[in-house]
Amino acid sequence: LLCRVAAAHPGVLPEPVPAVVCLGIGPGGLAFELRAWTGHFERADALRSELAEAAHAALTDAKIAFR
Repeated sequence: LLCRVAAAHPGVLPEPVPAVVCLGIGPGGLAFELRAWTGHFERADALRSELAEAAHAALTDAKIAFR
């Protein structure tokens, strides 16, 4: 789901493909990191924010609980 969110964003490069890494498992749930490349370094902070918003919306739509 998160890789699809990144791949659909126009600011994310198709290669290397976006990836999700599990950073840990704990009592509060799972921690993931979404990794994606952009050709617009000057927009990196905005892109990170846009991806976070898109990920939040996708998880909500999929009825996946998160914190």
